[in-house]
Amino acid sequence: MEPTEQFPPPVPGRLAFFRAAVSLGVRAFGSSQRMQAPLETALVRERRWVTEEEHAGVLRLLDLFPGAPSANTLAFVGQRLGGWTWSLLGYVGFVLPGVLVTALLAWLYVQFDLGTRLEPLFRGFGGAAVGAILALTLRRVRGAVHARWQMAVAGAALLLTVAGKASPTEVVLLGAATGLAVELGFRRRRSRGPDIPPPPAEGASTVRSVALAAIPVLAAVHVTGLDAQVVQALVLYFRTGLGAYGGGVAIIPHLSERLDALDWLTPRQLADGVSVALLTPGPVLLVATFAGYVHHGWSGAGASTLALLAAPWVLVQLAGGWLARVREHPFVQAAASGLLPAVVGLMGSAAVVLGGIPEFHQPITLAIAGAAALTLVRYDLNPAWVVAAGGALRLALHVAGV
Repeated sequence: MEPTEQFPPPVPGRLAFFRAAVSLGVRAFGSSQRMQAPLETALVRERRWVTEEEHAGVLRLLDLFPGAPSANTLAFVGQRLGGWTWSLLGYVGFVLPGVLVTALLAWLYVQFDLGTRLEPLFRGFGGAAVGAILALTLRRVRGAVHARWQMAVAGAALLLTVAGKASPTEVVLLGAATGLAVELGFRRRRSRGPDIPPPPAEGASTVRSVALAAIPVLAAVHVTGLDAQVVQALVLYFRTGLGAYGGGVAIIPHLSERLDALDWLTPRQLADGVSVALLTPGPVLLVATFAGYVHHGWSGAGASTLALLAAPWVLVQLAGGWLARVREHPFVQAAASGLLPAVVGLMGSAAVVLGGIPEFHQPITLAIAGAAALTLVRYDLNPAWVVAAGGALRLALHVAGV
């Protein structure tokens, strides 16, 4: 029997790729991890834009990059299909539905003072969101923590974030450095193994591509004459986005501390934004859209969204091709062994910070948080439905006089 001839995957048009990304973004409710199966079905089996091997290679890279795994998947696939312009189309197409819905809800929230008028509903949302984040953290522990020193890294990351106010970027870099020290320092010294050459350096092509993509953004900032607070928001959210691991959950403590210190947003308002981001299509990163609008209207929403989403995409362009080549190198494996537990600590700190908001310290809200966490740990449900149920339950109890 003659072997079946293998044909290269068909290359779609730009519009077809963008429309496919938008279609997937419309369905992206709950955690980004739940979208990996629909993404594989759409990209590998239905449209055959990438092979199973290429898709598996992308999946192995996702934990090493900040941002939403689903959006990053489309950025990687687009990069392979046609370079940085295709990557940008896939990334923007996926997050666009969520951005629009979140912006609309932020407008309604401000215009009709929904945080006050529907306070019981949002308290239920917030309690269930805390439980959902705690459940996501516990699920993440299984794949990231396999040794005592990794548990110590996760605990240190939580402590540095909650008590030390460290940024997520600082925490993940410290975790990666710890992994390198443990795996390639102490253990190699004991085993007296051969010297391991460092991974090869990346070329300059992707750097030039990102620089070209940044020129229109910088020109827009100059021409439109954005006020100082909007420019400050651009810098703050871009820096924060560089550490947006765990699907974006890792940035919640840092954003809560910085926005409260700048008097831009209260912790309670940020918690409402996290709840909205969990209920709408798209990643938790879209809390930036909500927070930006509440603080500074449409210009704030645009600047915050652009900056926070741009940071992960830029890293994909700068380091995606390089890490795809060296993912199995001992240096990269060692860094990942420390980075991933640090992400677990960051995600746990998000549950601690949100759970520490005084408005959530009611027995009913705490019970909703616990029930949400137990439900999502035990059953593979969509977190968006659990958060919605938590809000509906709290509102119903309030109407009943409880």
